[in-house]
Amino acid sequence: MKMLKKITYNAAATSVSVASGLLRNKIFALFLSLNLFGVLSIGQQSVSLAMTLFAFGLPLGITTLVSQYLSRPATEQAEMVTRLLLLAASVAGVLALIVVGVFALSPESLSLAVTGSNAFEIPMAILLLSAPLMLFETCLFAVMEGMGKVNEIVLFRIIPSLISLPILYFLAAEFHLVGAASGLFINEAILVGLGLFLLRKHLTFTSSALKLGPAIVQVYKVAVLSFGVGAFWFISDFIVKRYVLTALGEVENGIVQSVAKIADLYPTIALAWLSMHLFPVLSQRIDDKAAVASALQRTVLVAVVIIIPIIVILFTFRAEVLLIVYKKEFQIAVQYFGAMLAVGIVKVFSWVIGLALLPLGMKKQWFYSAVLMTILYSVGVWLGMLAGLSIYAIPVSLGISLGIQAAYVLVVYRWRKIVFDASFLLQTILFGVMSALLVVAVFIPASLIAVVLLFAWLVYRYDLLNEIREKIHEFTSRLAS
Repeated sequence: MKMLKKITYNAAATSVSVASGLLRNKIFALFLSLNLFGVLSIGQQSVSLAMTLFAFGLPLGITTLVSQYLSRPATEQAEMVTRLLLLAASVAGVLALIVVGVFALSPESLSLAVTGSNAFEIPMAILLLSAPLMLFETCLFAVMEGMGKVNEIVLFRIIPSLISLPILYFLAAEFHLVGAASGLFINEAILVGLGLFLLRKHLTFTSSALKLGPAIVQVYKVAVLSFGVGAFWFISDFIVKRYVLTALGEVENGIVQSVAKIADLYPTIALAWLSMHLFPVLSQRIDDKAAVASALQRTVLVAVVIIIPIIVILFTFRAEVLLIVYKKEFQIAVQYFGAMLAVGIVKVFSWVIGLALLPLGMKKQWFYSAVLMTILYSVGVWLGMLAGLSIYAIPVSLGISLGIQAAYVLVVYRWRKIVFDASFLLQTILFGVMSALLVVAVFIPASLIAVVLLFAWLVYRYDLLNEIREKIHEFTSRLAS
């Protein structure tokens, strides 16, 4: 496939996927109150949590194992793909039986566990029944990813969105919360059906393919550490959001959940190139500590400089963003949205230097840093709410815990003799000052002008425009390779 064609396909698929997610939220906002939007969001979070816990790293293991079989004969590939999907179906089946069993024995328990109220029995049951489908759908995507099936991945992202959005709109309009939950369930079912159809030529049901034992041993060797980090964060964040719902009420929960859907999205989109750049560059220079420090320092600078304009634009027009993505009722979240954006620079800084631990072979240190951050975040939110910070305990705790995580990682680098030069210290101080100014801008919007001026000086001082162009070109080239 030609480079331009690959880039176009990937760009189109990503755009449709992101737009579909935003449109889903818009539909929910149109037909649900802020309170019910928050209830639906925490229900979705519980689905993601259940899926993550039961998957136990299975999707990442599948991607890794499938990629290792690409050099094998087609029959062996098909047998491994079939084994892995049967394993995924078995795990999803167990999860489905548990959800059905709990609902049959105590219908109100699912609603009480997720929302603290027994008023949402049916929608919570429907949502949680989509968790097994989500688990299996994620594993189908993992197979495509491991096999490098670009066309199939594009179709997998686009087609369900086009089919499910009209269905979701109708159901949410007619049946509100129950309809929204049913629409999400149907979307997952469509994904599963389409995934099986796209992979039909890679499935075989020979007696050998039905032997799951070897696949179980191989797949669960891969991602235990990654699962530990992911599951711990999901559990902690779910408990935090659940605590908000219980302690502060449905309105505050709606504010937190609606802002999270935007604040969690923009850094991942802006830094899609990061792992593609860091892993090969640092792996090639792993024995040259000065080169590692230089490459990491420059990558941190470029990543933060890319993210700052996005933060400034979202911050300036955050009321309009909330209106466009949701509706007028959600504009009560504008101050909280600003507070969450204020920790964006610290988040990106911590992400970059933390992610770099992996290609440098410091997996345990990466694990320890992630666990440390999660514990500090959870405890900090609890203490902040006790101190009367209300929902603002979340951004305050997040900023502090990310800052401490970054400090720990920098100490690790120092222990490993990876020493940064004086300009890195200056840059780090500037990032801290700009973060502080963003916090002030929540209350005094004029402070945003100082952030823009510091950003302009940073770009000029370190000749970053050419560097940013190179990173964009590198990202698009890797997508097409």
